[in-house]
Amino acid sequence: MDRRKQRTGKVRPILRETHPSYYAFILDGETMLGEYWESNPRSHCHDMMGHIIEWYYNGIAGIIPEAPGFAKITIRPHLPESMHELEYKNPDDALTIDDYYKTVGYACLYKGLGESVDQIPADELTISIFRESCPREMFKTMKKMGLEIEERYPGIC
Repeated sequence: MDRRKQRTGKVRPILRETHPSYYAFILDGETMLGEYWESNPRSHCHDMMGHIIEWYYNGIAGIIPEAPGFAKITIRPHLPESMHELEYKNPDDALTIDDYYKTVGYACLYKGLGESVDQIPADELTISIFRESCPREMFKTMKKMGLEIEERYPGIC
């Protein structure tokens, strides 16, 4: 299988409710990845290079270590067909309300760039913000502004 199809295929298992899926582990009450992509795996704490963030760095941003400690890297980004914009933010940087609005702005620009009116329906737009920790300050600001924060999937934040 070529790398493009392989990377595009990895988008689907993130929120699938059945295994193989990261979200299926959450539905099973797990807080870590299991040893196998199944309910009640033999090991309930098995790192196996399976973190979603690693996939974003390697599979989408295309940051491939060529020497220990990232002393030498190759960068070959790839966006799957279902993804139209990706922005990297250093984990040490804060995730602010301005980052949220920039993300919404990207989605609005994408919708407006269709070749005909409403070629890209608004209800087909999705904004995903992935972070290794919950952006509590950003959420606090959003709530003060009257925006509703919905916990769409238990255990995510």
